[in-house]
Amino acid sequence: MENVEREWIESVLEESGKLASYIDKDWIRTLLLVYTLDNEGKEEIREEIDSLISTFSREVILSDKPILECPSRSESQGEITIGKIIQGERIL
Repeated sequence: MENVEREWIESVLEESGKLASYIDKDWIRTLLLVYTLDNEGKEEIREEIDSLISTFSREVILSDKPILECPSRSESQGEITIGKIIQGERIL
């Protein structure tokens, strides 16, 4: 795998983490797996992923609040409730 391709995959994973309330991270990971395995449709898959990320990135960029990757539901559950998880303008 080329270095540029690896950097793109890492940036997609980072962005999908920030967009977890809009896009299912597991779905993006599946698309990335197909992307790495499929040589013929690679460009189409990449365009689809970039389109998804850019569509939902607009929601995040226009938010007044900083966007950080949210923990998964299982990571955020515990015996003590401290508060709510908020991503941008959305309460998760």
